Amino acid sequence: AWRKYANPDDKGAASLPNVRPTTQPTTAPTVDLDALATRTIRGDFGNDPARRQALGSNYAAVMAIVNRRLSGSGVTTPSGNTGYCVVVSSGDTMSAIASRTGRTPASAWSVPSGNINRIWPGQQVCYGGSTASSVGAHVVTTSHVVTAGESLWVIYGPSGWQAAAQRNGLSYPYVIHPGQVLR
Repeated sequence: AWRKYANPDDKGAASLPNVRPTTQPTTAPTVDLDALATRTIRGDFGNDPARRQALGSNYAAVMAIVNRRLSGSGVTTPSGNTGYCVVVSSGDTMSAIASRTGRTPASAWSVPSGNINRIWPGQQVCYGGSTASSVGAHVVTTSHVVTAGESLWVIYGPSGWQAAAQRNGLSYPYVIHPGQVLR
């Protein structure tokens, strides 16, 4: 009808070109989760909830990579064992150590006495490997790599966070960042 109105002399002999658009296959853009994890550790996306909003549907996958990268704080003990080791402080219990390091259950830790209920200050206890004996003359400096969402209170507990802040040169407001290594 439009052709007759627009061109009354046209008898319909001319063929019209096919104007149907061709459909393009839709593929989702690929996301480099490792690059996002690196940027997250660097602090480009801030803290939650801003980080969760910035990463959107990639949040869980990126945070899994971040936490995996930042939890690699294995040390080699004087006896050659490899694992995550901590020197017991006064007042520590294995439950408290397991809780503040995020390495649970407490029964998975190796202690010199073989009994997780019998630990003493100065001993080295290890998660993920055999234990060394009492530290004695060897002072083993353990470190903790901060992961997302941690605070000094969470890492060192109510009795140790102030000493950790002092040891690491932190002052009020005691800000720590993912990837930071604490002594």
